[in-house]
Amino acid sequence: MENFLIIFLVLVSYTYMFVEASSSNSSSSGLNKNDSTTICDQYSRVCGPNGNCDEAKTCVCLDGFTPKSPTDYAYYLNFTQGCVRNKPLNCSTDVFVRYSSLKEPSGGYSLSNQQDCMGKCKSNCSCMAYSVILGGCKLWNGDLFDVRLVKQGGQDLYIRMAVSEEQEKSGGRKHGRKEGAVVGIVVGSIIVIFMIIIASWYMLRKKTASKALEHLRIDELVTHHTNVQKEDMGLPLFDLSTIAMATNNFSPNNKLGEGGFGPVYKGILEDGQQIAVKRLSSSSGQGLNEFKTEVKLIARLQHRNLVKLFGCCIQEEEKLLIYEYMPNKSLDYFIFDQERRSTLDWSKRFNIISGIAKGLLYLQQDSRLRIIHRDLKTSNILLDTKMEPKISDFGLARSFGGDQSKANTRRIVGTFGYMAPEYAVNGLFSIKSDVFSFGILLLEIVSGKRNRRLFYASDNDESLYENAWDLWKQGRSLELVDECLKDSWNLSEVQRCIHIGLLCAQQYPHDRPTMSSVVLMLGSEVDLPQPKAPTFIFCEPFDGSSSSTCKNELSITEMEARGHHNSRTMGNFIITIIPIISFYLLLFQIFQTIAETDTITHFQSLSKNQTLVSKTGQFELGFFTLDNSTNRYYLGIWYKNIPGQTIVWVANREKPATKPNSLLLIINNTTENTLLLSQDNNTVLWSVSVSTKPKNPILQLLDSGNLVLTEEKNYLWQSFDYPGDTLLPGMKLGKDLKTGLDRRVTAWKNNKDPSPGTLNWGMDVTKWPEPMQRIGSMKQFNSGPWIGVGYGSKPTIKRQAFFSLVFVSNEDEVYFAFHLDNNSVPVRMVLDQATYKRLYFVWIDSDQQWQVYVSLPRDSCERYSVCGPNSNCDWNTSAVDACACLRGFRPNSAGGCLRDKLLQCESDEFVKYEKMKVPDTENCWYLNQSMNLVDCRDKCLRNCSCVAYANSDIRGEGSGCALWFGDLNDLRILPDAGQDLYIRVPASELETNNGRKVKIGVAVGVTIGVLCGLLLVLCLIWKRRKRAILKEAIVAFVDHSEEDTEVQFYDLSVIASSTDNFSDKNKLGEGGFGPVFMGTLENGQRIAVKRLSTGSGQGAEEFKNEIALIAKLQHRNLVKLKGYCIQNEEKLLIYEYMPNKSLDFFIFDQTQRMLLDWPTRFDIICGIARGLLYLHQDSRLRIIHRDLKASNVLLDDKMNPKISDFGLARILGEDKTAEITHRIVGTYGYIAPEYAIDGNCSVKSDVYSFGVLLLEIVSGKKNTGGHEKENTNLTGYAWNLWMEGRPLDLISEDLKESCNGSEALRCIQISFLCLQQNPHERPSMSSVVMMLGSEICLPQPKQPALFVREYSSPNKSNLFSTNELSMSILEPR
Repeated sequence: MENFLIIFLVLVSYTYMFVEASSSNSSSSGLNKNDSTTICDQYSRVCGPNGNCDEAKTCVCLDGFTPKSPTDYAYYLNFTQGCVRNKPLNCSTDVFVRYSSLKEPSGGYSLSNQQDCMGKCKSNCSCMAYSVILGGCKLWNGDLFDVRLVKQGGQDLYIRMAVSEEQEKSGGRKHGRKEGAVVGIVVGSIIVIFMIIIASWYMLRKKTASKALEHLRIDELVTHHTNVQKEDMGLPLFDLSTIAMATNNFSPNNKLGEGGFGPVYKGILEDGQQIAVKRLSSSSGQGLNEFKTEVKLIARLQHRNLVKLFGCCIQEEEKLLIYEYMPNKSLDYFIFDQERRSTLDWSKRFNIISGIAKGLLYLQQDSRLRIIHRDLKTSNILLDTKMEPKISDFGLARSFGGDQSKANTRRIVGTFGYMAPEYAVNGLFSIKSDVFSFGILLLEIVSGKRNRRLFYASDNDESLYENAWDLWKQGRSLELVDECLKDSWNLSEVQRCIHIGLLCAQQYPHDRPTMSSVVLMLGSEVDLPQPKAPTFIFCEPFDGSSSSTCKNELSITEMEARGHHNSRTMGNFIITIIPIISFYLLLFQIFQTIAETDTITHFQSLSKNQTLVSKTGQFELGFFTLDNSTNRYYLGIWYKNIPGQTIVWVANREKPATKPNSLLLIINNTTENTLLLSQDNNTVLWSVSVSTKPKNPILQLLDSGNLVLTEEKNYLWQSFDYPGDTLLPGMKLGKDLKTGLDRRVTAWKNNKDPSPGTLNWGMDVTKWPEPMQRIGSMKQFNSGPWIGVGYGSKPTIKRQAFFSLVFVSNEDEVYFAFHLDNNSVPVRMVLDQATYKRLYFVWIDSDQQWQVYVSLPRDSCERYSVCGPNSNCDWNTSAVDACACLRGFRPNSAGGCLRDKLLQCESDEFVKYEKMKVPDTENCWYLNQSMNLVDCRDKCLRNCSCVAYANSDIRGEGSGCALWFGDLNDLRILPDAGQDLYIRVPASELETNNGRKVKIGVAVGVTIGVLCGLLLVLCLIWKRRKRAILKEAIVAFVDHSEEDTEVQFYDLSVIASSTDNFSDKNKLGEGGFGPVFMGTLENGQRIAVKRLSTGSGQGAEEFKNEIALIAKLQHRNLVKLKGYCIQNEEKLLIYEYMPNKSLDFFIFDQTQRMLLDWPTRFDIICGIARGLLYLHQDSRLRIIHRDLKASNVLLDDKMNPKISDFGLARILGEDKTAEITHRIVGTYGYIAPEYAIDGNCSVKSDVYSFGVLLLEIVSGKKNTGGHEKENTNLTGYAWNLWMEGRPLDLISEDLKESCNGSEALRCIQISFLCLQQNPHERPSMSSVVMMLGSEICLPQPKQPALFVREYSSPNKSNLFSTNELSMSILEPR
């Protein structure tokens, strides 16, 4: 059976917990828990040893203990393993800690007439706890079971604990007094903060001086001027003695392994850096050419999934390559080892597969050189400390020009089992050769088996690919999967990977996908084509001696290509086998159709022993009995693949069949009832009538579990409109406001009787609708209204890892539903009459049982209005103190609370309560979704009957307005969720604390003033020192420039000569950095020189930043930096020359824009997206550009885009995607709102800029200009067109003839997704690339951020040059 997870929600009805009434019409404000039969009462060992059963939190460990299985505790799956001690006991020094209000544990033994209970227990090292009882003691040995916190009553229990644990516990109980310490705190704070500032400034001063030089050095070169260096290998050369010392003279103890190249050793350099040294073996068959190929290629590749080469050594007879050290060795070390393979669970293996695919995509498409690896295999995939894959061993690789993708050779190299057939047979290799190798590699990772024999398998020695194909065509592909993955696999991902592996290993190259398609297939749910049968199995091995390979499946270095005879043999094999396979597949489908169906028509019926099965076999409809009797039969739907027949819907709940042999479900289109369930042909047990008589109705069971009656694909009736006790994904809970249909869930009476119980769950349609759980007509649990991110009382203890909630409210209907995040993880919610709870169940396939994921209500505070009106419930306090009156209210003897003083209307104030569940919306008579909080307060204040207000949507800064009138019911504190609630009180209620507030305000004001003065002085000192340090760093930068192998230092005279002394006629344009000039060097090479302008506001730091970043980035869509110059007052950057200037030169010019037709513009969009993806995810540095705009996208001679200008870019840590900065940089119109306002800078800031740029490319208009209406930017103009259903009107007029309408519309929709106000709602660049490259369904965008010029200011004009230039400094609000 498929391994999947299922969750459901049920209404249950025992353990009816209620509030004892103190009068006939109101409840007491205390928490009296009468007749409460909870899970703690039913199962004495539910929490396992040393666990404390708590009604509010189910199970928690006693202090000093920790869960034995943290995962089971965290996800509420299984508590029975209990808890273990944090620290071991020491009999002689142990102490006893008192726990109050506990029910004593089970077991134990009593000692009468004993006074010294502690002494008696302490003298027995096995005694773990004692209590004092009447006339003696009670002692417990070993683990403590059935411990429970009792809110009222209980007794003291003394538990044995290590002395160190007790000291920590007692220390945590000490609290200082809060009163009379204002002056002391203020003075102490000033002293401490002042000392911290001085210390931080001193440390910063030292670090800035030492790190300034390190930040400027780019790939420092060891200056050994040998012949190899002259051949431009582009890497540091190490001395042989250095490497010999690092590897302990190539000691066998340092040997990591051996491959086709030779042995690999671990080494440690003098500075402590660990390295891996690959030593060319004289018997390997690989020579100096392969060595130089690897050095030249890998030195020019920069990707997080390619191994990093530190340097090389060619000295005497030695040829060595020095790599970064990979502590986890290579992939084959794990997946082919019986013990170590279990270390790589499915999530790690899938991450490795994705990483290898991204690395190959970079080699084949995104690097400046198009590279074919030609020896991709498991031993050439290294794993770092985080099990991230790194492709290595480029000795056999071939590089092509930008447009070349294949070649022919008579010299075959590679490894048996991984070589593509056209390469092994005819010597034809291409990027599709590596795709073939990737397919084999993928199958090896999934199966944990080697592909030992691919081209010469004997009858009884089947290759891995043959085995995979046989299992695939038999529908048993999961049998290929490594056994150790069964507990961790994601079923859909595993099947998808096997499918992709078969596609990649196709016989003909044109049948194999490209690596860009492979990455797309792995990262999305796009439909995959069917693979063709393998035909490249030969009866004899290749010619060639065994000397052509080394041991351990090593790489072939020399082999002649064959002719075309075998190709014809393969073709004949295809012609013979494909008709046979097609016949059997057709036969299999025919038998499957006969065996199972999901549909009946009005010519058919369904009797006792017949069932309907949904298309993919998820659900089944048929007749069942609950008590194995023969006289109570029901028609229902259940999970087909779950043992035990879990029922999710019942038709005849209240009228079971008593004569099953005469049961019949029929479609009758001649009578009033269209759908009939009857017995004896005359007794109707259940029926469905529709408004219009259908002519050809069809009854169908869908894969969602929905039973639908349709005619010509129109729904006439569906079971989802009439739920039972279960809510399934896609089911609606709520009301149809047009027809009056009330979709309400009702519990079964008991597990043997599906007729409706008293527990029910529906939608209360008020001004602010909320789901309400009731017992009969009495409210029991209120989920709260929808507040933008979920319902007001939504559980937040655990992440909802399986599903997402949906709320819809409009003129037609109001409903709640939930949808699965992954369709392979079915979910259900059930009402249980036995416990009066709503249960969320999850199916644990490994345990073959259901587990409760969440149960609601969770505690007594969640019982509806347990504390009465105007009272607040806080379950974190004791049961006695859980209820408290709101400020300005006093207890009412009749229950709840009353106001102390009458409201005065206009002079009233509001008290803010944080982390609150808002009151029952029955008394919420006003709701405005667009009003802000300030206007909301005014609205409430002007209405003397308004008693409270709050935001109706808490997303972001909050929005919307809800007002309450009358009593406030069902209030509680939600420490892990909740929102701000403002409750009206007389102004006099707030006056009592004014005196103290004034004192605190004065003290705080003085503190802030002193600190601001100190910070101002320190800031001035720091800026002055910074200038001096930068000046020293620039001088040092020039001194070290000759050591830089990637970026050359140019003399100012050379650049001045090449640009005709920066002549205006050579001027190409001007940007935020300064003017750009064209130059021609003495060797005829053309360059572009960017000259730092003194008025640009950008300085030496941006200059150095651009050099440091761009020198380490290698991508075909990033501009290439050739060198720099720092001399006199000049700071220059020398780039490759782009003859077509920048993108804005074309799209914003009425004449030039005609040269960019739609295919060219779409290629530019895709290129920019791939370049940003490399910066954000695939480069070894995670980089935020921060100034992406049309003028910073250059175009080469083939109109390929190149992202440029990295002066304002920011480097993040490997695992970071965001940071906060107080220095805002960028260009108006492109800056994301959260960055401009709060200084929150992330990769999503670049995504926002990309969205703006995409709209500009499509429309040919600037974002900052007016469009149709005054002060409306391009984003607003485009959004108006989108909302009016005219998005294609945005497209530039010159694109009308060449435009692909679906592509343009897709680009506009993607741009809106990128321009979302909330960064979390914007897609990542990997998702953007996927959206651009496929036809996957796109989510509907919300209104984008539409601010225009809120952040521009006349006094900041000195920060800009001409032509919409970049801001270099702007403080956030």
